[in-house]
Amino acid sequence: MKKSLSHGFTLIELLVVIAIIGILSGIVMTSLGMAKNKSKDAAVQSGLGSLRAQAEIYFSDNDTYVGIFSVSSPCDSANSGVKMILDKLNIDASNNTVCNISDGSAYAVSARLSNDAGVAVTYWCVDSAGQSQVQANPVSGEACQ
Repeated sequence: MKKSLSHGFTLIELLVVIAIIGILSGIVMTSLGMAKNKSKDAAVQSGLGSLRAQAEIYFSDNDTYVGIFSVSSPCDSANSGVKMILDKLNIDASNNTVCNISDGSAYAVSARLSNDAGVAVTYWCVDSAGQSQVQANPVSGEACQ
């Protein structure tokens, strides 16, 4: 009688497969991290766009931004919609949201964007003049720089 020998995988074959799976999973994890940062940036830009729209509606009704932004503490808002947006931005932008308002006729708001490794920190800024742009520093006046 002939016995059939069943061969399994060798240790080398198993190690090669494990190494290939490790390399592929590392590539996927890197790509997912970059996608996560891009989605956070998109959320910040969208939130600031919504904030600007609400501020402009308020201004068209009241001829001032005071009330939607506080002069003494600009990132505090009595308006529930704007407060919700600012609270979300402070979470998504790691508490790096900066708001400025002058005498009620102009405002600017900036929030920190995600920082990929090796990339300088940037901020997304919107203002009452209609500007939306990336800038190197948080807003310091009533207009994006």
